[in-house]
Amino acid sequence: MYNKNNTCKTDKDCAKDYELSCYKPDEKKDGYCTSKLFCRSKEQCIFEVFQEDKGLLVNYKNVSSGSSFFAIETKPQLIIESCNENEAKNGYCFTRECSKNEECSSGRCVDSVCVTSKNPLYLCTNDPNNFVNVKADGFARDKLTCKVAEQETCKHAVDCMNYLCHTLDGNRICADAREVESTNWFVKLIKFICELLILLSVGDLIYIGVRYYMNKRAYGRGRSDTKVRYEMDEAFLRDNHKKYVELEEIDDYDFEQVRKYGNKL
Repeated sequence: MYNKNNTCKTDKDCAKDYELSCYKPDEKKDGYCTSKLFCRSKEQCIFEVFQEDKGLLVNYKNVSSGSSFFAIETKPQLIIESCNENEAKNGYCFTRECSKNEECSSGRCVDSVCVTSKNPLYLCTNDPNNFVNVKADGFARDKLTCKVAEQETCKHAVDCMNYLCHTLDGNRICADAREVESTNWFVKLIKFICELLILLSVGDLIYIGVRYYMNKRAYGRGRSDTKVRYEMDEAFLRDNHKKYVELEEIDDYDFEQVRKYGNKL
């Protein structure tokens, strides 16, 4: 469908529906018609067509892309965007509302949301401005470069049109920064709550252990003191026939008198 040798001198030379403009960095040389197509393996590529009287009409030949997915007022005949099914279920991703599979380019409509299929969607273009973190210098203008669309499965960031590939809900998908931050915030909150509960549980166990040890120690000391007092009282009662003298001040204490007194006992 796309002719890589489709050169141009002006925008008028780019007459095909999917050709947007003529890219010509050097006035002395022919340029190339820029194009933007959405493709799936073994399926016909689709592209976007703007119409003044209807805004953006989407059918089997024309689609929207990126953030503009959600800014279209006219309900299209075909919804190009898709959400990862888990992300859609968790409320992190949505598409324009669908009522049947045929309305989704992915062929899957679940709970009024178009969800991705095993056949991922690719954005194919020779305009580097359609990709994130792609430098214009050295970018091939004479052919289409294809990258995976948002919410589709991926292996590396370089595979994605938005240059983001993250693991969310157990799947590696091309997710934009907002989705990643939202999901990470939720995961961090759950993790914080779990760690807090564990910390509180450990603290309670330590507190209970310390209280038990202190109570046991205090109980043992009380029993020991009671035993000592009992033995002292018993000894006193056993020897109460003896006479005792109370010590006076050390300076007035007469050792000789005490010695004599003691001999009389």
